[in-house]
Amino acid sequence: MARFLIAIHEHEAGYAKSDPDERRQLWRRHDEFVAALSPLGIQVLWSEALGPRSASVHLRTDGPVPALIDDPLPRKAARLGGFYLIEAPDRDAAVEAAGMCPVEHGYVEVRPVVLANT
Repeated sequence: MARFLIAIHEHEAGYAKSDPDERRQLWRRHDEFVAALSPLGIQVLWSEALGPRSASVHLRTDGPVPALIDDPLPRKAARLGGFYLIEAPDRDAAVEAAGMCPVEHGYVEVRPVVLANT
């Protein structure tokens, strides 16, 4: 088994326009997504939804002292909105799982996790 990150990149403006019922439906679809993974031999190790980008802080850490910086990405760029850390038999299974992830205003990215000392 290998570990993969399913990163959810989304446009916050799309969600801002949705009503509370639509958001509740999306949360239910995420619950259904997680339930559908186990029969495929995929385990969700961790998942979180992230707060809005307006609450984030950006730092440069390549100098002698960490420095606060302005948001380095264009305003219209999709942002990391949440993630699933999964354990899957292989990359193909992880990609299949990611294809089932409910994202209405963006896309998902699948990245292998590199474990220390391996």
